[in-house]
Amino acid sequence: MLTLDQAATIIDTALAAARRAGLKPLCIVVLDAGGHMLALKRDERASFARPQIATAKAAGCLGLGFGGRAGQHLAARPGAGRRRGADSRCGRSIAGSGRRDRRHLGQ
Repeated sequence: MLTLDQAATIIDTALAAARRAGLKPLCIVVLDAGGHMLALKRDERASFARPQIATAKAAGCLGLGFGGRAGQHLAARPGAGRRRGADSRCGRSIAGSGRRDRRHLGQ
């Protein structure tokens, strides 16, 4: 079981790595195994929707059973942007990226 202290360490480490890498301001969320938010931190310069985006991404990873990096490889496959998923337990809906590959649209 993940503790609050462990979740805080994960978040602080991720935010520090993002700053070192020169990434745009982020929001990081850690969910427990049941999909409930354990901790969240948002850089004060991050956009207002970042907490919802971070939570949806984390819930998607949890629901699919693998991390975001593995999900990037799957999302790069043709047609991945057209899929949509919903988690009926929580009422969460995670939309695809909206990317379209014209070869798969018949154009």
